[in-house]
Amino acid sequence: MTLQIDKATLLAKVIAQVRVLKKQAYEASKGLLVPTDVDEVVVEPYSDEDIADGSFPFKVSVCCRYKLELILDMRQATNDLELTIAKAEISTLEARVKNVLIVTGHKDDNGDDKIDKFAKCIHKALCSVL
Repeated sequence: MTLQIDKATLLAKVIAQVRVLKKQAYEASKGLLVPTDVDEVVVEPYSDEDIADGSFPFKVSVCCRYKLELILDMRQATNDLELTIAKAEISTLEARVKNVLIVTGHKDDNGDDKIDKFAKCIHKALCSVL
């Protein structure tokens, strides 16, 4: 006995499975330095003993399609915010690139609201680069 499935049902199942696989691949590559097919800027607080005490450290990840001026534009954005780049990692895959930077900004005042506002400024500046 063979089970017949119409084309629309088969196509819907294939599309659902591809979505599941894409989500699994995205989740599996989150901690890795592998470019994804999603353009994104992620800014999150970072802690490391090597970072000097008078600064706000952040881990900044920018994933997008490679363009020649990308690194220069990112450098200009960090300079405009008076950030220091403590570490940089870059990975490419086909025409995609992922840049992960550890940046620090001078700490004037303590407070979570200042850290959140600073993170949003960094995010906005790097989104404008994309």
